[in-house]
Amino acid sequence: MKKIILYFLLLQPILDILISLQQRYLPNTLSIGLIIRGLLFLLIFIYLYKNKKNRKYLISYIVFLFIYVLYAFFLLGNVVTELSNVFQIFYLPFLILFFSQYEDSKISKNIILIISFIILNTLVIPYIFGWGFNISEQYINKDGFIGFYNGGNEISAVLLCLLPLSLTYLQDKKIYLKILYIVEYLVCTIIIGTKVLFLGTIIICVYLITKSLLIRKKINGKIIIGVIVTLVLIGFILPLTPIYKNYVTSSEYYQIDSVDDLFEDDNIDNIIFSKRLSNAHRIKKEYNKSTVPNKLLGIGRYKILSIKDIEIDFYDIFYSIGIIGTIYYLILLFLIIRDTRFYGIYKVTFLLMVFISFFSGHILFKPQVSIYLALLFFLNKYDKDYNKKRILLVSNMYPSNKNKHYGSFVKNVYNLLKNDDFIIAKNTITKHNNKFTKLLAYIKLYLVTIIEGVIGCYDYIYIHFVSHSSPGGIIVKKIKPNIKLILNAHGNDVVADFDFEKKNVKRSKKYLQQADMVVVPSNYFASVMKKDYKIKENKIFIYPSGGVNTTKFKKNDMTESKKACGLDKNKSYIGFVSRFEKDKGHDTFVEAINILVNEKKITKYNYVMVGNGKEEKKLLNLIKKYKLNKYITIRNMVTQDELVNIYNSLDLFVLPTFRKSDSLTLVGLEAMACEVPLIVANNYGPTDYVKDGVNGFFFTPQDAKDLVDKIIKVSKSKSLNKVNKEARKTAIEYDAENTKERIKRVFSDDFDKPLR
Repeated sequence: MKKIILYFLLLQPILDILISLQQRYLPNTLSIGLIIRGLLFLLIFIYLYKNKKNRKYLISYIVFLFIYVLYAFFLLGNVVTELSNVFQIFYLPFLILFFSQYEDSKISKNIILIISFIILNTLVIPYIFGWGFNISEQYINKDGFIGFYNGGNEISAVLLCLLPLSLTYLQDKKIYLKILYIVEYLVCTIIIGTKVLFLGTIIICVYLITKSLLIRKKINGKIIIGVIVTLVLIGFILPLTPIYKNYVTSSEYYQIDSVDDLFEDDNIDNIIFSKRLSNAHRIKKEYNKSTVPNKLLGIGRYKILSIKDIEIDFYDIFYSIGIIGTIYYLILLFLIIRDTRFYGIYKVTFLLMVFISFFSGHILFKPQVSIYLALLFFLNKYDKDYNKKRILLVSNMYPSNKNKHYGSFVKNVYNLLKNDDFIIAKNTITKHNNKFTKLLAYIKLYLVTIIEGVIGCYDYIYIHFVSHSSPGGIIVKKIKPNIKLILNAHGNDVVADFDFEKKNVKRSKKYLQQADMVVVPSNYFASVMKKDYKIKENKIFIYPSGGVNTTKFKKNDMTESKKACGLDKNKSYIGFVSRFEKDKGHDTFVEAINILVNEKKITKYNYVMVGNGKEEKKLLNLIKKYKLNKYITIRNMVTQDELVNIYNSLDLFVLPTFRKSDSLTLVGLEAMACEVPLIVANNYGPTDYVKDGVNGFFFTPQDAKDLVDKIIKVSKSKSLNKVNKEARKTAIEYDAENTKERIKRVFSDDFDKPLR
């Protein structure tokens, strides 16, 4: 089997030449291509049938073929032509199915280069010696050399399909081989003279150059010089090429004297589409007046050829096999591709060829070309990144230059997975204040998730913030059941603090039932998942939202830290870091400060509050009411480096939140990493990592007097050094590096095993 496939691929150019010669000199004989490719198709059919999961595709095709043959026999006539047409149309789907499963390590990108050189030399050598055929023999007023091949579009499509893989394979090869390939390819592009080859080559080169620039993140001087030289050469050579001569001939024939003339409807068809649209219109008229059976199963290839071949693949397929045949073809093709891992240059090449087939013909249903399209799926399997897990991360929260901390935990997780054994792409949106732009951002988020999820080859869709980010992923899961859907809950997406957030809970309950795994930041949220959402324990995974960077958040010199963040080195400080939002406890903190100041229970402290939010104005009014302005310093947006200095300027850190949706609260762990004594409200997320009197201290939530008592008690404690060391140990347990192995387990082969 391996020898048959290898020789079959290597001998394709020779087979195409033999087919061409047979069609020219023995036109009424049974095609050698139909025999050889038909026998291979039969062999592949038998090979595929051995695998039970393929049988649904094969049996459906047999049923369709049986119906179509009966239809052709009784209503179309010329069964041989119609059977040959159906064979060619469905050659691509079944070859993709075969090559996506077939294994042979001897067939690599090297074979693509060998085939490319065979084709290039079977064009260049005959051109030099004056052998072969010209396109003008088939089309009047057109010029272009096609060697011994049959048709400029077919050989152009083959060369285009092989170009990206050949160029990427040649990257690490010797310079003379690169020069030889590029020179021969450019010569063939010039002598063949088709628009498809010329424009397709430009598109591929632009893509590869752009990709190279994005990877390097700087402009390479050699690339710029190469582009300039190429453009200059094109400027000199283009007037001598068949494509230019063909344009001039057509312009004179159709009396095109200006750019405006070129873009008239008739001339777009005449010049750009080579009258294909007119051919399509004639076939459409024939189709419209046909019977209902003709509309459902097509007017047949023989009828189309008797009028004029359209040479736009989707038109040719649709009109020849009708509504039912086309729907079956598209569904079959989609289902086969859906189950493959297909990405990178292979996917780009395939999509480019599909795109070209909307404007040109003989690509999707001509075995001469479709064999190479299917081979892309085979070569893709032997790519160095093929076995890496592929993740599409989706989130409605992601940092921007303006809002650096908005969804920073999502960015942290992305970076952790990006630098490891995964290929991860992200589809995220940043913070938007304008309702219209926010709506557009969400529409884009959902559409991109659906498109990427369906046509991509992702193993996992990893969604952050369940209630708002999930719709696109849920749709993908319906279309591609084999994809794993990971939903990461964070806060008020699953726990409502206010009445208007209850709709979040309602949506999340529906989405979470579709999840293969639910990631939560804490044991507290795990209990919420089990109790309120009825999620089974083996589907819940605890991971602390990216963790803490303990190499950044660590103990530094207090005096230097105060100097760095502009605080008085002679004063002692108690700090608060959080958003100024309802139930975050900033009012409890200010109430406690008021008691400490007015009752003079302890006078050595000043206070730092870092944050911003909807309740900032209320906070300022409360501070003004208690006349505490001279005691409290407020900082709004700060960088992580500034935050490290603020933590290290504090004698105590207070975390008074009593918000139910606070699933973990990383600021508490950041303070602990800096060995700052932590006083925290005894509720919700922080209870996961704080042990009272061991690595921090609890106070009664919303109780300013109890907070005051704890501040006094802790400030007088003589065992703070021991508590601070324990706090640092706890923070290290939550370190981003130490916890990344946990999140990696979600995307492992042990996915279906308990992960907690």
